[in-house]
Amino acid sequence: MHYLKLIRTPNLIILALAQYIFKYYFIYYYYPMTGLSDFEFFLLVFSTVCIAAGGYVINDIMDIDTDTINKPEKVIIDTHISEKKATTLFIVLNIIGVGLGFYLSYMTNLPKFAMLFVFSSGILYLYANNLKNYIVLSNIIVAFLIAISILLVGIFSILPLYTNYIYAELNKVMFTKLLIYAGLAFAINFIREIVKDIEDIDGDYNSGRNTIPIALGIKRTGILTGILALLLFGVIGYITFNHLYSSQITSYYVFFLIMIPLLYVAISSFIAKKKSNFKPLQLILKGVMLTGIFAVVIIYKFILT
Repeated sequence: MHYLKLIRTPNLIILALAQYIFKYYFIYYYYPMTGLSDFEFFLLVFSTVCIAAGGYVINDIMDIDTDTINKPEKVIIDTHISEKKATTLFIVLNIIGVGLGFYLSYMTNLPKFAMLFVFSSGILYLYANNLKNYIVLSNIIVAFLIAISILLVGIFSILPLYTNYIYAELNKVMFTKLLIYAGLAFAINFIREIVKDIEDIDGDYNSGRNTIPIALGIKRTGILTGILALLLFGVIGYITFNHLYSSQITSYYVFFLIMIPLLYVAISSFIAKKKSNFKPLQLILKGVMLTGIFAVVIIYKFILT
């Protein structure tokens, strides 16, 4: 049980679910035959999950002191699992994840993209070891890696077919839409990372880190969070009004389960005065991330088919 908590199993399930949904409810609509078999796609998802799990493990190893201040009841390393065992788990997870990435890159004749797996593994280690101390950069890295996990689905499902000229124009449309989805995922997770930094401000300060809340203070960071949430609200509203209007069910789904929660986060961030006010907002943003993933299914059911 402690190992499952260490690797953040619920987050890994969400990651795997997102990749499967994008594969079978988005890409499959355009490409019933893709560059990966079902088993190979499972290996891609498993590779991504292993690398992400390794990132959580090394982050907890490096964060023992900070977590003891921020959330002492949730500390696992040296409490339930030794640092040596956790380090071994980190190494094994990355060997599996990167190894599968190389295998898939070779099987799909996309050898250069093997470096994406090396990059993801390496950047997660550097993030845990040092990069999280850099203001803004740490937030960007986490959000960017979430976006990459979505793009990987398109890269390995579509690019192997790129030699077929019939698919050339469709590829452009496909990747444009996939980039929009990845961009929205980046934005939601970037905002959520800022909110998490507000919650962790005490431990980060005592550890000598420089995060946005430490640099700006909780009040001004709340205003920044509110502005970003409003901007995202506007972007999603524009997309809904211009591209999803043909389905009332889809429009209502996006409005009530994505846009309204974002508006609530924005307003609450503007008026928040202390870090405890941000705890529910972090959970709401996680919920928005989930409803955003399932929006792909709704769009497929009520607009694409």
